[in-house]
Amino acid sequence: MKKIAFFVSEHGFGHAARTCAVIESLMKISKFECHIFSHVHEWFFRNSLDQLDIDYRLHPIQVDVGLVQSDPFHEDLHLTLESLTKFYPISPKRLEEIGSLIKSLGIELIISDISPFGLLVAQFCNIRSLLIENFTWDWIYEPYFSFSPKFEETSHYLQEIYKTATFHIQTEPVCSIDTSLQRTGPIFREKRMGRGKIRKRLGIDTDAQMVLITMGGIPVNGTQFKSKNFSKNCYFLMITQSVRSQEQRDNLILLPHDHHYFHPDLIHASDVVVGKVGYSTIAEVYSAGVPFLFIGRENFRESIYLENFIIKNLSSKKISFNQFQNGEWQDAIESLLSSSRNQVIPLNGADIVSDFITKGINQNLI
Repeated sequence: MKKIAFFVSEHGFGHAARTCAVIESLMKISKFECHIFSHVHEWFFRNSLDQLDIDYRLHPIQVDVGLVQSDPFHEDLHLTLESLTKFYPISPKRLEEIGSLIKSLGIELIISDISPFGLLVAQFCNIRSLLIENFTWDWIYEPYFSFSPKFEETSHYLQEIYKTATFHIQTEPVCSIDTSLQRTGPIFREKRMGRGKIRKRLGIDTDAQMVLITMGGIPVNGTQFKSKNFSKNCYFLMITQSVRSQEQRDNLILLPHDHHYFHPDLIHASDVVVGKVGYSTIAEVYSAGVPFLFIGRENFRESIYLENFIIKNLSSKKISFNQFQNGEWQDAIESLLSSSRNQVIPLNGADIVSDFITKGINQNLI
């Protein structure tokens, strides 16, 4: 059985969701022993993988910095700099420690999304690596060069590490396209439970309208949201940090961040999704064909590329962060509730990646 290590960025849940989709697709083709290196919460991987009878082990170590965020829409550059200074450059001692573990586990391939550390470990162990990305951190840091020289220093350092990947796949929506690389469509986790069944578990009738409010890997405060202006036959499902277990307040259902539902099932069961512009949310909304009310992230370089993809491929409307905070989006919701769902089921980019990996293994390239 081939042994693969996945080094997964802890920035939000998008990289972890993409990794889980690739693992699920791989397991449909053959059996692999998977080792996941990441500080993403254990419950996320448990929620995504445990039902699939997948042989994986989570190693809870930090493998990336990314951007430290104060809330779903704003980064904290001072804390980011502090974290970058602590983490980079990777010390020889740390590299040898994790490299020795990789060797002892018999890992034959390292897949990075989008952790530079994983690529360094692959180099140290003299094994092949695959970088999966729709952006890389060196590119993200470029607009911050004027804020601090540390961003420029780190960007150049990471750029050289990314170049060491044996294989490199870009996945739509791609921010900085390299035409020499293989490119896939969006990578998304597949739904597992039908619309009727998931709504029954939530206590929502199949003929009622359901709006999912989700901010990806960074929860919001659900106590600020008011749903009373909407029809009683329209239910709002919000994932929030303000509750520890599922609560219902009239037509508002609150779920804790570590809820037990499978997130793609919630998306597929919804009539509209409201959320920030983030990779996994967009990919899973795209797979479901559900109308999307999205909130951009003005200062995050990736955002405009994701927004362009949404506008081109989804029934959608955009609101500002202030409009979201002030509840000024009833008209937009009602408009999207009356729009139709895209019935075309798209190809999953995860299947392209898993096909690339398995063909490489069969041809002794990996």
